[in-house]
Formats: sequence, C-alpha cells, structure tokens
Amino acid sequence: MIIPPFSALPCAVSTGSRCSADRRRFRITAAAGRGSITAILLTLTLCLGAPSRECAAVDFHVLKNFTETEGAHPFSDLVQGTDGKLYGTTTTGNNSTDHDTIFRINTDGSGFTVLKNLDSPTTGGNCWSGLLLGSDGMLYGTAYYGGTGGDGTIFKLNQDGTGFVVLKNFNAATTGGSPYAKLIQGGDGVLYGTTYVGGTGNAGTVFKLNPDGSGFTVLKHFVNSTTGGHPTAPVTLGSDGALYGTALQGGYNFNGTIFTLNTDGSGFTVLHQLDSESTGSFPQAGLLLGTDGKFYGSTSDGGDFHGGTIFKMSSEGSKFSVLKSLDPIVDGAVPCGGMIEGANGKIYGTTLHGGRYQSWGTVFEMSTDGSEYRIVKRFDNATIGSFVYAGVIEGTDGALYGAAAYGGSEDFGTLYRLWPTENGAPTAVAGPNQTIPAGGSVSLDGSASFDDDTTPSLLVYDWSFASIPIGSTATLEGANTATPSFTTDLTGGYFIQLIVTDEDGLSSPPKTMKVKALEVEEDP
Repeated sequence: MIIPPFSALPCAVSTGSRCSADRRRFRITAAAGRGSITAILLTLTLCLGAPSRECAAVDFHVLKNFTETEGAHPFSDLVQGTDGKLYGTTTTGNNSTDHDTIFRINTDGSGFTVLKNLDSPTTGGNCWSGLLLGSDGMLYGTAYYGGTGGDGTIFKLNQDGTGFVVLKNFNAATTGGSPYAKLIQGGDGVLYGTTYVGGTGNAGTVFKLNPDGSGFTVLKHFVNSTTGGHPTAPVTLGSDGALYGTALQGGYNFNGTIFTLNTDGSGFTVLHQLDSESTGSFPQAGLLLGTDGKFYGSTSDGGDFHGGTIFKMSSEGSKFSVLKSLDPIVDGAVPCGGMIEGANGKIYGTTLHGGRYQSWGTVFEMSTDGSEYRIVKRFDNATIGSFVYAGVIEGTDGALYGAAAYGGSEDFGTLYRLWPTENGAPTAVAGPNQTIPAGGSVSLDGSASFDDDTTPSLLVYDWSFASIPIGSTATLEGANTATPSFTTDLTGGYFIQLIVTDEDGLSSPPKTMKVKALEVEEDP
C-alpha cells in the first residue's frame, strides 16, 4: 500500500448498521516519503469496534463494500454526474494488476461498474483526488504518480468510460509533481489545480490548463518557509474571481498557510499564517465559499484539544475566527476532507477518527456561526467502514454521499448514503420481569437499549430502585453499567427503573421492570 502524503500528519490511516460493541486497540506504524521529501514515521493508536446489533434507523445505508477484484480503498470525494450517477476513484484495484480504478454507481447502490483500470506507467496511478465534472460533461482527474514523467498525470474521460485521455504528464522539477488534490473549473472554462511537490521551490505549485490539455501554466511556485508549501487541497474560486487555497506545511510558523492569487498568477498573498495553538495547524482540506460570502476551512491538528479546528474567514483574511476546536473524545478529530454547505444552510464535513473511544471517523453537522455542532454518524470499521478521509457531497435527492477508505465487510472500504436527521432520544430496554426466591441474586440486562444516533456502547446507563419492600436495604451494584445486579433481602416486589442517555445528553423515558421475590418454602 502506498501511503498518501498526509500520513506524515494525524490524518494517516484512522458501516448499514450503526452499532459497535467490543473494542480492541492496536497500533499502525507507517513510513511516508517521496523523492526529496523526508520520510516521516507515524504511529497511530486506533480503536476497532465489532458490530453488535442491527439498528432501527434507515437514514444510513452502505451502498458498496469494495473487494480486491473491483477496486479498493476509496480516499476521495464522490461526484454526481449529469445522469444522476455517482463517480469516484479507488487507490488500488484488481489484486493481480494493482491498478487504480475509476468507477460508477447508482445512488441506490446498484449498477456498480469499473469504467477504467489505470496503468501507472501510461495513465498515472494513485488517485487520491476526486473527479471534477466539467462543463462539457466530461470527468477530469489527477493521478499522484506515474505517467511518462513518473510524477503524476491529469486525465479526462466520458461518463461511460470511453474517451480516456492523458492531458498532462508532470515533471516535478519544472511543472511540479504528485498532484494530490482534485481540479476545479473557472468561469472561463479553464482548469486549476495544485501539486504536492516540485517546482522551483520543491514545495509544490498552483497551475492551470485548458480542458483539451493545452495552455498548461504554472501560476505559483511555493517556497515552504514563506508562502507555505505542499498543498494537498484544491483551490477555491472566490466571488471576486480570485483563487483561494491552503498550504499544508510551512509558512513562518511551519504550520501551514491560507493564500490567494489571481487566475493569471499575479497578486499572490498569504492571508493567514496558521499556528498550532490559536488557529490550528496543517490544513489538509480546501476552503468552502459559503453563501454568506465567507470562507470556511479546517485544520487537521492543533487547537485547544489538538484534534484540529474549523474556522471562518473573510476573503481579505481579516476577521479570522475559530468556530470549533475539535475534542477527539467528544467531537471527532482530524478533518481531512473538504466541507460543504447543505441546502439547509448547515455545514457538513468528516473527521478521520474520534468520537468517544477514538472511533473510526465521523460525519458532522455545524451551523455557520459555530454555535451548533453535532456528530450525525460515527463509523465502526467492521460493518460500515473506517478511515473517513473523503468529505461528503449532497446529491440531487438531498442525501449525503461519501466514502470510507477502509473497513466494511471486506475491509477494502465502503461507499455510503446518509440523510441527516435531528437527534432523537434513545430507548431504554430494561429486560423482562423476573420471579426468584427471596435472598436470591438478580442480574439485570439493559444491553438491548438503543439509539438511532449513537453507537450502543456509548450510551450511559442509570439504574435505580423505583420501589422496594418496606424495610429492604437492597443495593444495586453497577448501577451505571448495562448489567447491574442486586440481592433480594425480603419478599415482595422490587421495581427497577432504567434511563439511558446519549452523547448529546438526551435521555430516554424511564423504563421499569419488576422482580418478585417469593418466600422460600422449607422442606417438611
């Protein structure tokens, strides 16, 4: 497996049922580096959850479990074609050739088709980026390495898989190399993008070219120490016609920068020098231009809890504010994919891992002023996928669509569909009534309690006696667990109440069960 460039950061490698139960911890050690880029050793500690029960909610659905034979490990955003179908890429393919793939799938999960198997020496390989749907109806993409120059390619193809053409073979020293981000298209029809390495400063470039491959021009050569460098995100077209983007590393604080430049390459300006503690650091994703004219973005590290941040900024770089410092335990952490603004005006994005117990990634929802933030989905690896590098897109049906790079039934990644719903209260299940001899031990079981919005293992349990026989001194042991116990010390009825609470603090209505303790008859 080839590790993407951001594995030097916390974004290195972190399903429909929504439930997980037993968790076990393990460590991944990955070496990354390419060419003159120093290899960095990263050790991650992640948490694996096994599936426990099928949940009642129908707002989440796994559309595809990838296998070795039809493409694997989708790291990038999906795009919806003019035909309503979803298009994307995988970073490995058929296990006999290990080619990357370009695929198509219907929004209900049917009709999965591999449109193109990429061949690194000729077409380029490792498509970490998503596809762009051009104004001409063609799909445009980038490959991180390969091609005739060995440093990646730009390609296009029709939505039926025909007409594949390599538009550009990169040469790192002159054009920049290893394009990690997807392309964008300006109002002038020109394509714009970034490279991760190369250029005169060996820190990446911003470039443009025409949809037919002509007119390739390097607009900016990054110099890591001043401009920032090694961008992993696409540029964003501002309402003023300028390009805006993020540099993963470098700048005066060595934590990345936010920049702007004109589409002819002039007017390059660093709008913000990021620092770890106050703004967050290492922005992996690009900027979102909101309907309010403000830019929204994220950092993959730093902030108050070192889980990354979500920020808001004006086009001049002024009025920069951190909307949310991500707490890995509560909020999820390490956002890698780009964010979108939904039709409801809310911001949607993903985190690589986080949520309680360092789970395998999340989809979150946030208001544009940062006052409201909630996790709408937690991933569990085994059933719905894990390592959520990609952001989500909003389909024409209003659903969110995305990809998880690993996990699922085959552990090769998944595609999913999600309709965000308002958080509902969980349901307490206290178990059946029991009848036992007085003096006997009672075992209670509330593990069947569930919540459509929370993994069952994350529910908080609160058992209490609603009523016990007069004079009884019975005490619940483990009252804050799913399976408490107590001993009946008198005959009569013991009424036990269970309330469960989810991660957002919503509690269930109380559920009561009865234990009847009978007098023990002595043998004659």
